[in-house]
Amino acid sequence: MNRVDRLFATLLALKEGRLPRASALAQEFEVSERTIYRDLRDLESLGIHTASVHGEGYTLSEGFHLPPVMLSAKEALSLYLSGLLFGKQAGENLSEDIEAALSKIGATLPPVTREMADQLVRVLEYFPPHARFDAREPYMREILEALEHHQVLHISYRRPTDDISIARDFEPHQLHYSASGSWYVTGYDRLRNDIRSFRLTRIQSLKDTGEIFEPRIMLLAPGRHLEVRVRFHPFVLAHVRERQHYTYHHDEPVGVMVYRVGELREIQSWIFGFGAHAEVLSPRELRDSLKQEAERLLQKLA
Repeated sequence: MNRVDRLFATLLALKEGRLPRASALAQEFEVSERTIYRDLRDLESLGIHTASVHGEGYTLSEGFHLPPVMLSAKEALSLYLSGLLFGKQAGENLSEDIEAALSKIGATLPPVTREMADQLVRVLEYFPPHARFDAREPYMREILEALEHHQVLHISYRRPTDDISIARDFEPHQLHYSASGSWYVTGYDRLRNDIRSFRLTRIQSLKDTGEIFEPRIMLLAPGRHLEVRVRFHPFVLAHVRERQHYTYHHDEPVGVMVYRVGELREIQSWIFGFGAHAEVLSPRELRDSLKQEAERLLQKLA
């Protein structure tokens, strides 16, 4: 670690309210205690006053305050560039917030650095999956609150396979944005006694039950791992790998891919989308289900 980075790290440690000893800082930065004492003197010369608390360590002098955020030039440039790229694809509500934040970060950058970032954005492109990314989805706020406080939720959910609505009590554990461009909440479904993921746009109603749950280890129940083996035509292999199903487990030779699912319907519609370019090798139950779906489609098209 060079001297500038070391001074900045020392300043952050003091700003966080820690009371580091010189010996602890020396060990953390792999330098001598004499170097740490010299660094503290250098901070004093810059107008950053520190005080020694007997038997505890160093702290910022009383009444001395630092700005709430301090970024190095590289950190500011990284945030600015990331925000410019991401903001181009963000939804309207989110893009307004990004633009406001970028204006503040950009004001701290030297003009030459800011121009370099703007030039990079003009020649780089960021493609998120499908739809524009937005953090304002149905029930997003309620789910975030339930995640934070471990609240059991009662939800009414529309199943994608048959459009039937099912009510269940649900323990949310994780919120994630999928490759398909949709928000999902994953947790323990008390109706199925297993781990399930629910797409937020399919939740029809949601309310807090008032019950607090103990977080679980997020593993599928024993015996719930169903292995699906699919052979894809070489024509679509590249596309499959680019838009891989979230249950993908590993590859086998000759274009065969293996998936681990909790229920076959998790992957049925995705496979059906590849038509004759996808051949289900196992299980037989999934092959039969896809055949029946194809026959229903043929009847409608006849």
